[in-house]
Amino acid sequence: MEKNDSEREKYYFEKEKSDVGRRSERGSRGRPRRLGERLPSAGAPADCGPSRALLLLLTLLLMPAAGTLMVGVEVPTQVDGFLDESVNLTCQLQTSPGVSIQMSQITWMKQGEEKSLAVFHPTRGPYYQDPGRMKFLAVGQGTKLPDASLELSALQIDDEANYTCHYATYPTGSSKGTTWLRVLAQPQSSAVALKAVQPPTALSVPVPLAHCEAADGHPAARLSWSAHLPGVANTTQGPGSRPGTVSVVSVFSAVPSRQAHGQVVTCVVQHQTWAEPLQLPVHLSVLYPPEVSIVGYDHNWYVGRRDVTLSCDIQSNPVYTHFNWTTTLGTLPSSAQAQGTQLQIAMVDEAINTTFICNATNAMGTGQGEVTIVLRERPPASISPGAIVGVVLGVLWIIGSIVLIFLCRHFHGQNQLNISTNGNVAYSSVRKEDVPLKDTPASNGGCIASPDSHHVD
Repeated sequence: MEKNDSEREKYYFEKEKSDVGRRSERGSRGRPRRLGERLPSAGAPADCGPSRALLLLLTLLLMPAAGTLMVGVEVPTQVDGFLDESVNLTCQLQTSPGVSIQMSQITWMKQGEEKSLAVFHPTRGPYYQDPGRMKFLAVGQGTKLPDASLELSALQIDDEANYTCHYATYPTGSSKGTTWLRVLAQPQSSAVALKAVQPPTALSVPVPLAHCEAADGHPAARLSWSAHLPGVANTTQGPGSRPGTVSVVSVFSAVPSRQAHGQVVTCVVQHQTWAEPLQLPVHLSVLYPPEVSIVGYDHNWYVGRRDVTLSCDIQSNPVYTHFNWTTTLGTLPSSAQAQGTQLQIAMVDEAINTTFICNATNAMGTGQGEVTIVLRERPPASISPGAIVGVVLGVLWIIGSIVLIFLCRHFHGQNQLNISTNGNVAYSSVRKEDVPLKDTPASNGGCIASPDSHHVD
């Protein structure tokens, strides 16, 4: 009857213990065997003659000297596998040139377990602890120098361990090599903004604004934050949803404010399965009541000024749901017309000399802004460009006239007087043609003097 798995494994262990190179047989009376001594067997003579002794002597002579490398097992130091996927544990037997050996058994063992993980015997074939997840890749019945590589599929986190590939050979004995299997699981990462509420008090404290998670990873991921506003990060970790995995959570906290709303902070996730860190940007969302201001007043309003506008600037999250314009007197002047968030004033009058108020409301509360209008005196009427040109031309005509009179008088004085160097007065001759007729009007204010008029210094 065929042996079950347990019996087959027991057989492999017993067979391995009986291989040449591990045997230490004793005689029937418990003493060690001497060189050339045969084991007694039923139906055989007690002594087979010198042939047995000669055979053993030849075997000892043909064996290499101690310390010579004859057989080795080549395995990688570490192998990486991914959760739920397959991995190959490679193992190959290396021998020195010219060495002839016979393989008697291959065994794979997992660190910390007494039971063999997988066994191969040249005549009896393979044995697996979990046949659905394991198989030898190259060995088969009748193989003399096999490749003992073993495939593990559907990896779990608890498969992570040291694995030893063990060869039993004749006549060199046993050789083995150990590989560390590292099982990796990529984390599922995400980052979201949290709805933070701006406190009404001036003394604010940090509140959670962003949440980042790297779930079901192995080993655990590392989380950090990159931000342009002051804040603190609180990072915790715990068991993942899959056995052996770890979930890491980090929360970024800062003082909520209108300035923080809309800012971008980045969650940086680092894991051994990625060559570069994963960056997850988060747009912060801070809830705050409306912050209102009124713009458009330039402090130069006067009665009669036309087409001026006041605008109500509202900043809020969520968006305001209601707003209105009022004054300290309660109602708007008839000259002011509200058009949405703007107040249009076609003509400034005395009624505009008041305080305007804009109120806005959202789910977080109400805010208001106000501005007081102080009317100034009306500036003097401006002069038209034509009048300016006329004034300039008039001034130029007056200046020209003055210059002309000065030149005429200067020229007349040079023709009438010729003063000698000794201080005497010299009279210039007057031609007849230069003397005006008696009936020609002349005066002292003209440019031509009478011949009878002389001036002496």
